Amino acid sequence: MRMASDPGPHGPLCSVVVPCFNPGNYLREAVDSALASRYPAVEVVVVDDGSTETETLRQLRECAALPNVHVHVQEHRGPSAARNEAIRRASGTYVLPLDADDRIHPDFVPRAVAELERNARAGLVSCEVEYFGDRSGRCRLPAYRFPGILLRNSFVSSCMFRRQDWAAIGGYRENLRHGGEDWDFWISIVELGREVVPLDDVLFYYRQHGPSRTTGSLQPNHLRETVRAVRKNHEALFRRNRWALLVDRARWFGVRHGWLPDRRK
Repeated sequence: MRMASDPGPHGPLCSVVVPCFNPGNYLREAVDSALASRYPAVEVVVVDDGSTETETLRQLRECAALPNVHVHVQEHRGPSAARNEAIRRASGTYVLPLDADDRIHPDFVPRAVAELERNARAGLVSCEVEYFGDRSGRCRLPAYRFPGILLRNSFVSSCMFRRQDWAAIGGYRENLRHGGEDWDFWISIVELGREVVPLDDVLFYYRQHGPSRTTGSLQPNHLRETVRAVRKNHEALFRRNRWALLVDRARWFGVRHGWLPDRRK
């Protein structure tokens, strides 16, 4: 495991980690968005998870030739394993995951790093999200609150965190087959006692195109399996907060039926 780098003259290094598996038609676009960051100390680490498609392989070669971009290839093991391998190979103090078909705003990295540098208790920096591609408009996620995050995810897969926290947790769990590994990981960061810092502006762009692993995870049988796995992974935390979770579940039921105001952003 590579150790996080010492702060350089431009501030601590941020590693944008990009797991890739075919089709990787938008990989170059995702990498370019990271390289366009207004933060001066950024590296991009791409881990290809055993792609075979011609266009994906072409874009991987293109990215490998770019400055501050490192491309590594592994046998197909799934997105959690690819993210973990990318972070193992990264040198940054801070980590921002970025899926190979999404984009980030040039201000996301500098603003998120500033929050983590300012607040030693902060462990997760999120932002507002906008769809693009086959769908447009704002992505409305439940506002973060604890213990509500134990019942429903409040974040997309791209939030900035400390590399040391990833190491303390043991990385993304690789046993979630239908999605939810990012939700599980965010819960692990909160379980460390870290604070969540939401940024109020749209700094992440979430591509919508055809069927995806995310939409697949919303199928009832896959969703039930994911929820059971997350609950098992954090059994003690769920048990300690069981009464608060009952209250939160009742409040959420009231919101869904229009009896209580919707406090989503």
